[in-house]
Amino acid sequence: MESIQKKSSSLRSRNAVSLVVVTKDRRRYCTELLTSLADQKMKPSEIILLDLSDMPFKSPVHIAKELKIITRHVSDQISLGEARSLGVSMAKGNIIAFIDDDAVASPQWIKELIKKHNEGFDIVGGLITPLYVSNPPKWWDERIFSHLVSINTKDKEVWGCNMSVTRRTFEKIGVFNSMLGIAHGKPIGGEETEFLIRAEKAGLKTGFADNGVVYHKIPSKRLSLVYLIRRAYHVGVTINLIQTLHLNERQRIATKMRRMGGILKQLLKCLSKLLTLSNKEALLAITIILSDLGYILGKPPRKKNSN
Repeated sequence: MESIQKKSSSLRSRNAVSLVVVTKDRRRYCTELLTSLADQKMKPSEIILLDLSDMPFKSPVHIAKELKIITRHVSDQISLGEARSLGVSMAKGNIIAFIDDDAVASPQWIKELIKKHNEGFDIVGGLITPLYVSNPPKWWDERIFSHLVSINTKDKEVWGCNMSVTRRTFEKIGVFNSMLGIAHGKPIGGEETEFLIRAEKAGLKTGFADNGVVYHKIPSKRLSLVYLIRRAYHVGVTINLIQTLHLNERQRIATKMRRMGGILKQLLKCLSKLLTLSNKEALLAITIILSDLGYILGKPPRKKNSN
């Protein structure tokens, strides 16, 4: 497992925040994100922008005057986990934060993350609220399907769209696993989940900044049945990959057996809900079935390294 090297940082302040953003072909969204960061009550000390776009992104002049932005153009063949790890290696701040390029931050976001770190937490997450680009379909219910579009309005889950980590934490347990994170258009996620598992094993503290809110844009294509079906299946593939890294063979076989039993249970539940015209809950049962199938049948990518 690699770990970031200790460096004598030029950002000496305890509260100095390096913000890592990975972007690909989202010029307008990225500009809106940077605008929200320029409006922060406590601005990041630096923004490390990893650009996977075919045509490099250039920060608008008026934003570049407000923020210190370090841009590096990198290959779009690397995973999100690899890209974020590269950002960590470049960062000089004592706190390293992450946000998605299709999100915007509330004005107090960084201030609230810092506040939580100063309470003694090594890793901090925050609320991820949906920002719908178009009106959701009538069957959509974010309380049921939030985990499939990376929002956490009901559970205090820590996801990479709104997350900060102390430098000491990366020095102790290493960076993100390079096999995890979206790559080549395949929604294999989980780089932050696997990182949090290692952090818990190491006895590190994770907290949640209730007022550290980011707004995650949800385009209409993510509110389609095709997207939800595909995403649900790959959630199962991701869980399988993470457990391959952390469970022994006997434990993984036992998990697969439980999921096989769960498929029958969810099929019966789906049929029951369809008969009672409870279409939302029937769809939820279908996504659970697909996730179980992804876990059982999905083939995760080959291992690249031991991160």
